[in-house]
Amino acid sequence: MNREGRASNRIRGVAAVDAPESLPRAGGVRPRALRSIPLFAGLPPASLDALADSLTPVSAPANQVIVCEGDVAEAMYVIASGRAKVTLYHRAGREVILSVLGEGDFFGEMSLFDSSPRSATVQALEDCRLLRLGKREFLTLLARHHEVAMTLMGGLIARLRDANNKIESLAVIDVKGRVARLLLDESREVDGRTQVPRRLSRAEIARMVGASREMVSRVMSSFEKAGQIRSEGGVIYLSNTGSFPAVRTASGGRA
Repeated sequence: MNREGRASNRIRGVAAVDAPESLPRAGGVRPRALRSIPLFAGLPPASLDALADSLTPVSAPANQVIVCEGDVAEAMYVIASGRAKVTLYHRAGREVILSVLGEGDFFGEMSLFDSSPRSATVQALEDCRLLRLGKREFLTLLARHHEVAMTLMGGLIARLRDANNKIESLAVIDVKGRVARLLLDESREVDGRTQVPRRLSRAEIARMVGASREMVSRVMSSFEKAGQIRSEGGVIYLSNTGSFPAVRTASGGRA
């Protein structure tokens, strides 16, 4: 087992997916299937074909550590199905959730451009199917299909803009505003209703906005009483969002 796998054992008692001998393959990757992933949707056919040949389908069961903060970075991953959380751990053992990722999201892309250790831990929240792109395969793609590199750089820029907004939230926006921004950023229109498609517990929301669970529960209760949100079957539905605290969502971007 490589260093990344050993570190995962220390944290969660399971092997990391990035340990090559633990990778359960799930067949080949069809170029057509990559069209449904926003990160790759704009690639020309030739680049898409080459990318499909370079990706390795792997799987991670719920609760398995996929990559571990501080360890050797060897690949990036795209989530084909399932959910995973990106976290940092304080020395006291406190977990901070940077984001919750779902189908079509990706992580580990920085490892393709430098040799720095992993900057965060990613753990499966439920059974996940992943597409793995190793650094060696990426460098081969880069030599022949520069569009792939440009696509990944666009993803990096989007992540940087999102990080800028989160830093601003922690610095100048109160807890109520941070929760409102998170709900707005995570919301989507589904069947004519605005909802947060990724199921987030109040404990997860608290770790994502840097607040206590009790404070987040009070904020969520106040939104429910005001008719701004409603929970049904674990899904949060938003209404009357114009009356939310005045915050700019991440989609607004920054220069």
